[in-house]
Amino acid sequence: EFPVEGFITRFAVVFDADDLPKRVGPVRSLRPYFIDALQPLVSTVIHAGGSPEAFAKVERGEITAINLLAHYGSAERDTSIPEPHNLFIRRSRITDLPGASIVETPWPFFTVGESVHAPAAQTVKLNFYNPDHNIVYNYSRLTDAYIRSSGSVQDQGHPRNVLVLEMPVTEVGEMGRLTIPVTGKGRALLFSGGKVQEGMWRKKDLMSTFVFETEDGSPLLFAPGQTWVTSLPGLDRVKWDEEAS
Repeated sequence: EFPVEGFITRFAVVFDADDLPKRVGPVRSLRPYFIDALQPLVSTVIHAGGSPEAFAKVERGEITAINLLAHYGSAERDTSIPEPHNLFIRRSRITDLPGASIVETPWPFFTVGESVHAPAAQTVKLNFYNPDHNIVYNYSRLTDAYIRSSGSVQDQGHPRNVLVLEMPVTEVGEMGRLTIPVTGKGRALLFSGGKVQEGMWRKKDLMSTFVFETEDGSPLLFAPGQTWVTSLPGLDRVKWDEEAS
């Protein structure tokens, strides 16, 4: 999850090719930092248009990208949802797309371990300075996962891990498009099991996987299962409470 124009966010979802949902979407336009963050975790990304910077990366062969707007017959519009948020593709059509290669990738790309001794974090709030887009995660002991809400809407995502990465926006360019460097290092917060671990993220170069560590160099420990990663310009936008709200 990265901010885009206007600092609202957009998602890139990574699926197991052997366990795709029946329908995927809404498919939206691509940004360059999504490509940088996805490598080398995925071999193919499906999108609907994109920024000039994203298309330049695709043309250089940095990733296989399939633009659904060029394969419109494989997509479908859900007329119950306003455009452009209603473009979907069904599982049966994905593998038929030209160039939809699937390369085996080592997974997970983080360290899975037992619950650690860490401060409690039952409620987590991400501030986007907009009541319609502010995010709240409420930890459920029953499912050992966080229930995610965007504004007043409860989302379908119930991640066991919520990872927040501090990635400053270095430039706001034409049409409000953002420049967000994904390589280097920065601070990180991992919420898992109703607790919070503080640490650092590192990504040596575009073809290196992320590394998540505590300040003493020990790996941050994730629970097995769904993981939600959010990039924010500063961790001052993240607040959490020991008790559920």
